Amino acid sequence: MSFPKLEVPVLKCILPVSQEEIKYRPYTVKEDKILNLVMTEKDEAKLAQDIMDSVIALTEACTYGQDIASYPMADVEFLFLQIKAASTGNTTKKIYECQLTNDAGEKCGADNVVEIDINEIKLSGELPNKIVKLNDELSLSMKVPSFKELRAALNNSKDTSDIAINTMAAAVDMVLSGEDTYNDFEMDDLIDNILINLTGKQIDGLKEYFEGIPLLLFKKEFVCKKCKSVHQLEVKHLLNFFD
Repeated sequence: MSFPKLEVPVLKCILPVSQEEIKYRPYTVKEDKILNLVMTEKDEAKLAQDIMDSVIALTEACTYGQDIASYPMADVEFLFLQIKAASTGNTTKKIYECQLTNDAGEKCGADNVVEIDINEIKLSGELPNKIVKLNDELSLSMKVPSFKELRAALNNSKDTSDIAINTMAAAVDMVLSGEDTYNDFEMDDLIDNILINLTGKQIDGLKEYFEGIPLLLFKKEFVCKKCKSVHQLEVKHLLNFFD
């Protein structure tokens, strides 16, 4: 007689940006311990990097080896939160300090515990127009960069200006010049010939595209337990959904 084995449920969801159906399972106690260990990191920059590395490793394990890093960031975040909900429950709690000041300039400072329901986290906005016109002859056809591409942009950057340029480059799908289309190009050529020569107005067009990319957003109204002021809470980005 063989010893009984606990079967792990197989679940499905539709990724919000790519609209692909993907199968996943809850993460195990062992995998949960890895996440908890990551959260002990004190350095904020290192913590953010460790969390994203762990999220990718965990989601790929829980989706039976899918290349999750090739999906857009919002898809990765959404999928991880679905896995988290299936593993530890739909709700998580965060503490938010009331920043309101009275007439004397004294800050309230009360810590308010706010419950976040993962099922109430929604994708904000719609995909922006992918064509960014630079001038009468030159336009860029944009895409939502994958997690892998964004991570490479960060790893290949020496400073803040490098990060901005490399991130923009990661989102360019095609270069349109008159009747010609370029979709097989080197990143260095794109950066050296176009991106570093952009004017402020042209950069604003690219910024508008990035600002329009949908992201996960949680909204909730809560009343401060001390001063009774009403707060409109907005939580975005994966790091802010961790316990």
